[in-house]
Amino acid sequence: MTTLVVSSLDLRAARPLRLAAEKRGWKVMDFDKARRRTLRGPIVVYSGTDWVDAICRNLSITLDEPAWDLLARLPYGLRLRHVEMTTAEALNHYSKRQFIKPADPRRRVFDAGVYESYERIPRRELFAENFPILVSEPVEFVAEYRLFIVGARIAASSPYMLSGRPIWKPFGSGGKPADVKQLLGGFVLRLNAACESLLPGAYVVDVGLIEGRGWAVVEFNPVWCSGILGAKPDDVLNALQAAVISTPRTTYPPEV
Repeated sequence: MTTLVVSSLDLRAARPLRLAAEKRGWKVMDFDKARRRTLRGPIVVYSGTDWVDAICRNLSITLDEPAWDLLARLPYGLRLRHVEMTTAEALNHYSKRQFIKPADPRRRVFDAGVYESYERIPRRELFAENFPILVSEPVEFVAEYRLFIVGARIAASSPYMLSGRPIWKPFGSGGKPADVKQLLGGFVLRLNAACESLLPGAYVVDVGLIEGRGWAVVEFNPVWCSGILGAKPDDVLNALQAAVISTPRTTYPPEV
């Protein structure tokens, strides 16, 4: 039997996923309990970034995720703005306003945002000179959508921002989901055709409309830690399953 192991503090996402998994007949366990038991059968994970390393180590699994520099490696036509990955040390040489975020999703030691200079980034003492950072040209997205991708297919989706304001509602609460496959299916096909060798098997990509430029990738994130917003939880489970790329044993003894 499949077990969904949950450690996320985002109850808005974790609770719908729990309910969807239980309807499938899956077991659902908190990580604190799961690591003290022997689990048999496939394991699926939904975790906050602070717990995921411990989960993988204790349960002997590997989770797929996008490369940290994937956005910077895309062809310009898929991002429509300058993006590069650099280090904290190199940021000392930047003198203009930039959008700056930690590249490692597990180490979000400061909030992503537009900063006038490196000195304006808070908590700089928490990361070393070689700390990986993504830097991009600031742009305004007038509409944004979250897509859960398995292979080249949109497994689940949700609109979430319009003109800078959140517009999503939890699945089943009366919101009217956009026909994302018609709107953005072609974009996903372009993304896969241009970058298939760079893309993981399952991932989340946020896609947005830059006024005057067109549709572009906002950012990539791992499936296992991304908020599901208004996406259908049962469809998100399919993406979470696809994100487990290594299960070396069928029995997982607890770590002593």
